[in-house]
Amino acid sequence: MARLLEEPALRAADGAELPAELGECSELEYLDVGHNIFDGELPSAIGQCHALRSLVASGNRLSGLLPDCWASSGKGRPLNRVELAANQLKGPVPMSLL
Repeated sequence: MARLLEEPALRAADGAELPAELGECSELEYLDVGHNIFDGELPSAIGQCHALRSLVASGNRLSGLLPDCWASSGKGRPLNRVELAANQLKGPVPMSLL
């Protein structure tokens, strides 16, 4: 059974950051927090979600560099959908996301 976490289960209050505890969701396959008002960086702990296949976080106020933690390392499946448009992210796109 697919594990799904999307709004409104996880909705941002003004100025809220994505919680690092997302990394504890080891069976999480789909994370959709698009079009909220999350601030801050994408927590590197998301890389601990080895089952994560789809990350939608477009339309927030996320900033900073993309963590290079989503490469398939034999644990789980690689991300096959990443939507991060309309944020304030900077720096190179990790090779693992190309």
